[in-house]
Amino acid sequence: MNGVLRSFVIICGALAVLAAAFFLWRMTRDMGTVEAADPKPKAVAETKAADESARPATPQRDGKIVAPVAPQARSPQRTAPSASAPAIEKPLDPNDPMNDPAFYAARMTERELKRQLVKQLDAIDGPVSECVAKRGGRSSGAAALTLKVERVKAGGASVVNVAVEPVDTTVKDKPLLDCLAATGKKIVLDLPDGVDEVTATHQVNLDGGAVTGHDLTAYDFKPGGRPVDPPSASEPRRP
Repeated sequence: MNGVLRSFVIICGALAVLAAAFFLWRMTRDMGTVEAADPKPKAVAETKAADESARPATPQRDGKIVAPVAPQARSPQRTAPSASAPAIEKPLDPNDPMNDPAFYAARMTERELKRQLVKQLDAIDGPVSECVAKRGGRSSGAAALTLKVERVKAGGASVVNVAVEPVDTTVKDKPLLDCLAATGKKIVLDLPDGVDEVTATHQVNLDGGAVTGHDLTAYDFKPGGRPVDPPSASEPRRP
C-alpha cells in the first residue's frame, strides 16, 4: 500500500514538473514572437517619439479642392492728354475801361512813373534831412514842394523847375523851404514813350525840427494826363 502511494506521489511530481516546463516554454515562445514583430529596442522607440514631438506641427490641408481663379484682366490706364484744352475766353466787356487800349496804356504809364517817383524821393531822404538839420531849427508843419521834369531834344529828361506849393505849405522858414525845394533837382526820371512832361509834389512833415514824413502827394504827366479810375474798373488783363 505504501509503495503504491509513493509511486502515485512520484508520478504527480513528475507531471507537475512537466507542466511547469511546458508553461515556461510557452512564455518564452510568446516573448520571442513579440520581439520579432518589433525588433527595435524600447529606448529607440522612445527617442523616436521624442523627436516627433519636437518637430513643428505640419499644417493640415483642407480636403476640399478649390478650383484655380482665372486672373482678372486689367483695364488700360488712361493718360492725361499731352496738351491741355484751350480755355474758353470770355468776351471783353465793352463797358470796362481797361478794355480800351488808350486807357490801358495810360494806366501802365501812370504806374511806371509813380514807381520811379517813389524810388527817387527815397533817394533824396538824405539831402532833405541835411536841410532840416542845417536850417530847420525847431520848425514844425508841412513843406509841399513841386518839381517839373521835361523831355529835352537830346532824348533825355531833366528837372526844369522846383518851387514851394503855397497852398499846402505851413512852414514859414524861407531859407529852409528854399533848401528843401532844391533837393528836387537831384531827381532823375526815365520818361516812358509818349510822355513829354511830368509834374510831381512831395511833402516834408516836420515836428520840432525833426522829419516825421516824406511822401509823394501828387503827380501828373502830359500829353494825356493820368487816367481817372471808374468806380468798377478792374485790374489790367492785357500783357
